[in-house]
Amino acid sequence: MNEAIIPVEPMRAFRWRHGGGLLLAGVLPALAILWMWRASLPMVEGYPPGAQLRDYPVELAGLVFFNTLIFAFASALSALCFLQFKETGRIVKPILALPLFVGGLLELVRMLVIVGGLPANVPEDVFITVSRITTEVVMMFWLCLLPTVFIMFDTIKGKRRQDRATEWAIGLSVVMVAVSLWGLRALTHSSTVQEWVMAGPFSQHVFRWLPLGLAVFLGVFVLPTYVKLHPSLFVQSVWVACLPLGGAYLFFALHAETGWGWNATVASAIKLAAFLIPAFGLVWEYRWTHRAMREQNRTLNDHALYAAQREENARNQERYLTHVMNRINLPLCMFDRSLRAVKISEAVFRAAGVAAGTPATGLTPDAIFPASFAAVLIRAGKEAIKQPSSIAIQETWDGGIVKINWSVSALTDEQGHVLGVMAVGKEVA
Repeated sequence: MNEAIIPVEPMRAFRWRHGGGLLLAGVLPALAILWMWRASLPMVEGYPPGAQLRDYPVELAGLVFFNTLIFAFASALSALCFLQFKETGRIVKPILALPLFVGGLLELVRMLVIVGGLPANVPEDVFITVSRITTEVVMMFWLCLLPTVFIMFDTIKGKRRQDRATEWAIGLSVVMVAVSLWGLRALTHSSTVQEWVMAGPFSQHVFRWLPLGLAVFLGVFVLPTYVKLHPSLFVQSVWVACLPLGGAYLFFALHAETGWGWNATVASAIKLAAFLIPAFGLVWEYRWTHRAMREQNRTLNDHALYAAQREENARNQERYLTHVMNRINLPLCMFDRSLRAVKISEAVFRAAGVAAGTPATGLTPDAIFPASFAAVLIRAGKEAIKQPSSIAIQETWDGGIVKINWSVSALTDEQGHVLGVMAVGKEVA
């Protein structure tokens, strides 16, 4: 019970086995689809030129399924991160979760347009390719920009500043979502952008590989610094997620001629893995944090119980001491090293002619007793403090009717340091 209470920061040390578990959990869906492909299912079926994706319900279902899951995981991540930010004021996690939410939201908008839920005056094959590249570039742009800017700032402190920062964060989120949605619509409906992405002899290759380049920049330059300055399992899981994210962008780049079908399904599954990894990281971090807090609460409860027991023991000892001092019917005084009263028996009050029950604790003798009575105790007490190892100091107080012989000695600890003074008196005729 003597150990100190140490603040717990359970997620500051990242273990490689945790990173391997996150990576494996996120990549499993993509590995399953790749195995199906290798088993027998063709990835490219030679879709007729101008064919509509809705004419192939299996491919459409796969595309919608994985991209809708991306939005679901991105939304859950953002909600949990912003709730934690509201409580702690640490904006480290929302900085990464917000771009992921924007990417998931844009994927949902893409799927709604593809299935006919939203209008778009763009040929379907053009929209699929242009909207995918636009979504990926917008999300990676925010993922690279926000952590880079935040690295220059420290954690927000103070309740009022946290509340104000929450308002700014919510406002920034709304603006970022609005700008991203506007950009998706404007770019996909721009004939110039369509020409650059679909038919430009040079620009189509640039746009094809641009998301992968941003993913490499994020994983090699931005997130390592962010992890070093703000270590947590969630931040490190986002860093690990750069691997499947880059793999998805590489798959899209290598199979850009087929904007949909099994190629898009596999790439979307790999991309979903990049959102699953931070989700698992956040859940595990919450679980370990809860476990650490539970252990800390148990320790705090043990210390509180131990302190309550010590306090109760101290009160009992004080009651016992008071009872003994009053029952032996001898003048007894206990003072601290500043000669302030700690305990005084009722016999002392009677001998000095002071009313019983007069407040005395913490007062010097001259503030409690008559001058002649107090002078004897003060003189003997000072002498005992000067000579703590000597025999008790003897003093006599003569009050006329009552005479008291005082024996005053110092109370010391094991090292000989003076803790206080004790005076024992005996009434003589």
